[in-house]
Amino acid sequence: MARSASNISNFNQLRESLGETLDGLLSGKVDVDTANAVSRVSDSITQTINAELNYTAKTGAVTVIDFLEQREMAKKDKKKALEKLR
Repeated sequence: MARSASNISNFNQLRESLGETLDGLLSGKVDVDTANAVSRVSDSITQTINAELNYTAKTGAVTVIDFLEQREMAKKDKKKALEKLR
């Protein structure tokens, strides 16, 4: 079955979890209600990220949305990325 929500820290992991859920649904290991619940939560996460992106675009704010970044990025690399945006 799909990873727990506490282990999903970026968009790639969310995508992977959705794929695992779909595989589980097709194999019969995940029931339809659970798959629907995962889909609704994933949609909420995506809508939240979209709202953050819209806010950033409209305000011109320079920001990094952590969920879209890989957690492995070192703080110094994140600082460099932000400096490039300025």
